[in-house]
Amino acid sequence: MSQENVEIVRRAYEAFNREGVDALLENFHPDLEYDLTAAIGPFAGMYHGRAAVRRFLADYFESWEYVRMQPEAFIEVGEDHVVVPLGLHMRGKGSGVEVSAETLNVWTIRDRKAARVAVYNDRAKALEAVGLSE
Repeated sequence: MSQENVEIVRRAYEAFNREGVDALLENFHPDLEYDLTAAIGPFAGMYHGRAAVRRFLADYFESWEYVRMQPEAFIEVGEDHVVVPLGLHMRGKGSGVEVSAETLNVWTIRDRKAARVAVYNDRAKALEAVGLSE
């Protein structure tokens, strides 16, 4: 089952990079939990459901000319988790400033959709969230 989950997550990132937010959201349960409580910045918090996640992503991406998500690995954990170290590459609207950031996303898959995505800036905490350690 977990390899299937890796493919679901991989396709979600590919869809986002190819077609944007709406393509990404198609991979999420309608009642998705998008957890940014461990993140740093003004968008930290918990978002429930596709509509709330769409609003968050629209607000977050508003300042960027483009955003590209580049998964570095897909770490299968148990029956329903996939940990993804992720590079974000963005260019500021107007300024043209190029920005890169590293983060980790922990996906929980249920019924072939993302039921939860948690974002971490700390690898140890991301792995701890799924019962692993470095």
